Amino acid sequence: MLARQIPANNQQLPTNDAVETYRYEVASFSRQNHKDFETVISLLMPVILCFTVIASVGLGVLAAYIAVFGILGTFRHPSQPEPVPARPRLVLVPTQTHASGD
Repeated sequence: MLARQIPANNQQLPTNDAVETYRYEVASFSRQNHKDFETVISLLMPVILCFTVIASVGLGVLAAYIAVFGILGTFRHPSQPEPVPARPRLVLVPTQTHASGD
């Protein structure tokens, strides 16, 4: 039974002729299971906290990487054009020689 019926104001259960209001107490939160519930919560809370911290730090690092790569991608192309490479120097082939003035 998940819930048990308890008369309001600690009265006796009514007979068929009487109509009264009742409150319902869930068994897992009742007084006899309260210690078990505290034990389970005390074991689960560190796990939940660690998972939350790891997820938050991971999302923060991922957001930082995305921001840095976005900024680098924005400024990847410089505003000034690249300089045109200079013409290659002309070099004489060994069969060609300078004429001397003699």
